Amino acid sequence: MKSIFGALLDSTLDRYAEIAVFIGIIVYYLFRAPVDSLNNIWVIVAITAVSGSLMVSYVRARAEGLGQECAVGLMQRPERVICLGLGALLGEMYLPVALVLIAVVSNVTAISRVFHIWKQSTEA
Repeated sequence: MKSIFGALLDSTLDRYAEIAVFIGIIVYYLFRAPVDSLNNIWVIVAITAVSGSLMVSYVRARAEGLGQECAVGLMQRPERVICLGLGALLGEMYLPVALVLIAVVSNVTAISRVFHIWKQSTEA
């Protein structure tokens, strides 16, 4: 059985690791040659992806802290890791596809979790 502190530390370090990966991607697109406006678009997409990723985790944690079950949605952490890993491994052409997918689906997942909790709270 793991301790409360251990569980908290594990979740916290998971979030920091995810943020670090996205910061690396953002820095890559900020300083990649040639510098062009397309790089700026990928920076915005990466920021949107990390925001969605953090919101997926936050909404679930907040809901569970309020005593509600909230394990709905498609883009949970394992799916994000696999998607980003494949995008990075397959090459420079596929990383933007992975970023767009994570940006869209993780934010949709976060919003669907909010609506899920709203629906549960109005049915009670």
